[in-house]
Amino acid sequence: MPESAEDLALLKQRVQGKELYYGRLINDEEDTAAIFVKLLPYELEVDEQGNETFRNLSDAEMLQGSIEITEVLDDFRSRFDAEIYLGGSPALGAYMSTVIQKDFGVFTTVAIFMVGAFLAFLFRRASGVFIPLLVMGLGISTCIAMMPLLNYPMQITTSILPSFLLAVCIGDAVHLLTIFYRRFDGGAEKDAAMLYALNHTGVAVLFTSLTTAAGLLTFSFSEIQPIASLGLFAALGSLIAFLLTVTMVPVLITILPLKRKRPAVNAQDQMQEGGLLWKFTRLCLWLSISHSKKVVAVSALIAVIAISQLPNLRFSQDSLTWFPDDTPVKMAIRVIEDKITGTMPMEVVIDTGEKQGALNPILLQQIDKWLAGVDGQEINGVKVVSINSLLNLIKETNQAFNGNKAEAYSIPESQELIAQELLLIEMDEADDLYSYTDSDFQKLRITLIVPWADAIVFKDFQGSIISSFKDQVSTEVDINLTGLIPVFSTMFTAMIQSAANSYLIAALAIGFMMIVLMRGIVDGLLSMIPNLLPIIIVLAIMTIVDVPLDVFTILIGSIALGLCVDDTVHFMHGFQTAYRHHGDAARAIEETLTGTGKALVITSVVLFFGFLTFVLSDLISMDNFGMLTALCIVFALLSDFLLAPALMMIRYGDKSTSKP
Repeated sequence: MPESAEDLALLKQRVQGKELYYGRLINDEEDTAAIFVKLLPYELEVDEQGNETFRNLSDAEMLQGSIEITEVLDDFRSRFDAEIYLGGSPALGAYMSTVIQKDFGVFTTVAIFMVGAFLAFLFRRASGVFIPLLVMGLGISTCIAMMPLLNYPMQITTSILPSFLLAVCIGDAVHLLTIFYRRFDGGAEKDAAMLYALNHTGVAVLFTSLTTAAGLLTFSFSEIQPIASLGLFAALGSLIAFLLTVTMVPVLITILPLKRKRPAVNAQDQMQEGGLLWKFTRLCLWLSISHSKKVVAVSALIAVIAISQLPNLRFSQDSLTWFPDDTPVKMAIRVIEDKITGTMPMEVVIDTGEKQGALNPILLQQIDKWLAGVDGQEINGVKVVSINSLLNLIKETNQAFNGNKAEAYSIPESQELIAQELLLIEMDEADDLYSYTDSDFQKLRITLIVPWADAIVFKDFQGSIISSFKDQVSTEVDINLTGLIPVFSTMFTAMIQSAANSYLIAALAIGFMMIVLMRGIVDGLLSMIPNLLPIIIVLAIMTIVDVPLDVFTILIGSIALGLCVDDTVHFMHGFQTAYRHHGDAARAIEETLTGTGKALVITSVVLFFGFLTFVLSDLISMDNFGMLTALCIVFALLSDFLLAPALMMIRYGDKSTSKP
């Protein structure tokens, strides 16, 4: 480090105008400098026999490294009269980890309070709140505990599991207890009332759990590990919740003391006549029974309009846009890119296939010419703002050997001279040398620095880089790309494939289950229409308000399909039971909506507010996921109260034959 003004002037003279420093470590105005800190994601371990192995560091260890760097910077900020920013992908990842930890607690707390409040409103008794929360708490704890046992870390997607499962799986207990309390308050003994409730709702609850699990499990096939983890454990959690609901709830009901409440005037209608829910249900009954064809026609028109918007749906994988503009790490990245250089590196590894091959002057000159055409150019929307390679070291050393003449900043014609220059570099700056090549000088590593961008542009960018290289450089060498950009590009491609696969598999799996439940292909396929329409509408809304499909919002389709079908299952199961009993479609629709309508509304309200809790996140993408899924739940409820009855009325209305 310079210790005097003369030393500082000499240092400035040495680095001034050098490509290796300007645009990478120093900006042109010389008022901003950068320090690159490389965090190795692994450590070398040596066992008792002296065998060396590399161990990947955990997310917690990487986070601790970023925290310690932040603490050092905070100390300097307090006694250094300059702005200090911490940016880059490790800093962004560390900040995201802190957001996940905070959101985990917030989501869980709010979800417990919200679900408890709705259970209290629905059942108006302590057992109706305590028992479901206890059972769901045990199920969620079991699911979360299995993650470390199976060596799965808590990630940005799985951080929503507790609140997600609580909102999603509470519906089983709601339907079971609704029927139980109705029979129990009507005078039946606890055992008889619970047996009736299990017989009445058991099949529907089983199918809703299976369809929910099927919709979620489709994500487990994703190549994106955070999405696969969410799919696996959310599906597992929904099945665990079902098993605990049909086992523990009856046991707790049996052993706990319960008081009967005054039964409703009409045991078949739990809605208060004249109330808001009663009026809503009567309106839906009037529309779906008396104007069933018009309801279906309007739904078809909405579907056509929504489908016409789907080609405009865009994909995105830009984690920087998930954060508000005033987030410190986002501001730091923007400042770094405005002042000095980009923050996203792409490593180009060139393998010559032979020792000393990287010292071939003809090859180096070809690569130098290729890099000159790449540097500063905008390629498919991505501008290369900085290039670092062995060539910079060779050209600077050659210039120093020739009196610092500008024309000497070039690749020497002689391989022997190149080797001599690299020997001097090795003696003085070995770390710099071997960060760009290997000890056999067979490979070259070139770092292209670009500004932060959406991963959607990187695939074409990489293709152009490889294509231009092969056009200008010898085809006898191999080129490979690595680093953040290829990782993001691969993730983007996998995300699109995951969306297509998960939507298709979920639709097929749930469609098959509905065919089994409805005992017929036609009825099973018809029952899928009210489930698919809400998803299509939400995807269309995303195109209109320009919300992209990213790692969060891509989950909406399969999750919503698994959830929306739950209410449809209860309606269809109730309708078929009633229709087989008396053969009157209109009457079966009325009995189903008035008998289970309140439970359907309550479970939908719980789901709505359960997903709406995600808007409390500091991540904009998580906000979008919560709001859009909540909106999909609302559309699904309307679809089950209007479109599903209308379809059944059209199919069975003319066949109605009232039975005594």
